[in-house]
Amino acid sequence: MEILPSSNPVQFYRFLGDQIRRLPLQNACHSLIHGLFENASAASIQQDIRGCSNLNGRYTTAKLTPFHFAAIWENRKAMSVLEKAGADIDAKDIQGYTPLHHMAMKGNVNGVKSLLKLGADETARTNYGATYMDFLRWNEPFRESSSALSLNPALFSAHQNDQNRFDPVCLPKTARAVDEIVATPKALINLWKATREDINQKNAAFLSNFWNDRYQEFKKNPPKLSVVPISANDAGEQLPLGKGFCSLIADEPIKKGQMIGEYTGEVITDSEKDRRSETYLWTNPPPIDADRFRSPIAMANDGFPNAYVTAHEYDKQLNPGVDGLVARKFVLALDDIAPGEQITIDYGATYKLKWGTEHVEFKPQSLRRFLQQNSWEKIIKSFFFPSLSKRASDEERVNLIASSVKMQYLFQTPSSFEWAAKKGLVTQKDLNLIETTDKKTNFLEEYQLGREGVRRARKVLQLKKSPIDDRGL
Repeated sequence: MEILPSSNPVQFYRFLGDQIRRLPLQNACHSLIHGLFENASAASIQQDIRGCSNLNGRYTTAKLTPFHFAAIWENRKAMSVLEKAGADIDAKDIQGYTPLHHMAMKGNVNGVKSLLKLGADETARTNYGATYMDFLRWNEPFRESSSALSLNPALFSAHQNDQNRFDPVCLPKTARAVDEIVATPKALINLWKATREDINQKNAAFLSNFWNDRYQEFKKNPPKLSVVPISANDAGEQLPLGKGFCSLIADEPIKKGQMIGEYTGEVITDSEKDRRSETYLWTNPPPIDADRFRSPIAMANDGFPNAYVTAHEYDKQLNPGVDGLVARKFVLALDDIAPGEQITIDYGATYKLKWGTEHVEFKPQSLRRFLQQNSWEKIIKSFFFPSLSKRASDEERVNLIASSVKMQYLFQTPSSFEWAAKKGLVTQKDLNLIETTDKKTNFLEEYQLGREGVRRARKVLQLKKSPIDDRGL
């Protein structure tokens, strides 16, 4: 599949350069494209424009016109000459991108202004419903004093009501704050509407219209979120987090089962992810690195989860650029979340705080309630993810997702077992049940750190056991 500009602009334009290098110099039109790519002199480019018999011809597998190339390589003089020579300023490529879309994808505000002055259609939409403002919002994110262009929410495909807030201390100069993806994911909506016959029986209950309904609600009115410094867990205990450690906070009530936001960032290859820092990296396919382009959800800390990043098997169909913008992961609330509450997700035990300390549990109160309200028999049972009928209520679906995700967190985070043993929330009997089930079903094979958690918990309980307990008195 071709790399699309929305999945990773740097990759796409590098890929495009490789295609142009292989384009033979058969006529003035080919020479024009090479000249734009190689930043030839203005006189040479103007001569090729005059000699090109079809200024709206299509080149490369992306079906780009010379005007597209002028925009991609940000040659404003060439764009002006092309427009005067009669080239179509609003020509669309294979995805419906106009030169204006590409200029916005590059994050070139002045280039965008030049195209608009030349008469480019600012209402033009890609095949996936995105305007140039959607792309500019992603690649040159708007903040009060950061852009020479006026913000025009009327041209956003979705999320006109975003009101997320980043505390300045939470955003390094090397990172850009971005709001959620702003175009309706038509390809995914069609997938979510799949019938029982089209999909695996086991997953039928989790697709249908469940995700689509939540996305449509979210698109109309996304919850207000803030990224602010924190220093304590949900029990009010001070944590050694260091100055400027930040987290995602709910600014208004969020209901269980409500979509909170989208995990967004740069789409990278599987090989590239091994060379990246894991702090803002979501590795489920496709890998998404939110270090440079940081949406609020990327600032959710690792902890006992009250939110869930979608990871069902159909995520493998979220290939780069499937909906005309970057890939995304949707985040669902697993509990009712109160204003001021920290939103946490399960990054897995590999996640470490960026200054290198071991895992910190940000929501011990929530973890305590979960273990007090659920037996280990029930927790283990949720691992096997029993199927729901097609008629299952949304509440049943969310409850099943919640119990499974929270169970996975426990078995991915050995420190959770250790903490639970210290607090009397796991007993020798519980550990025996876990190990017996594992011997029969090998259910911890996927979560091998669960065995490490059991080992740590046994060690804690053995240390707590007194001589009088040994006599059974």
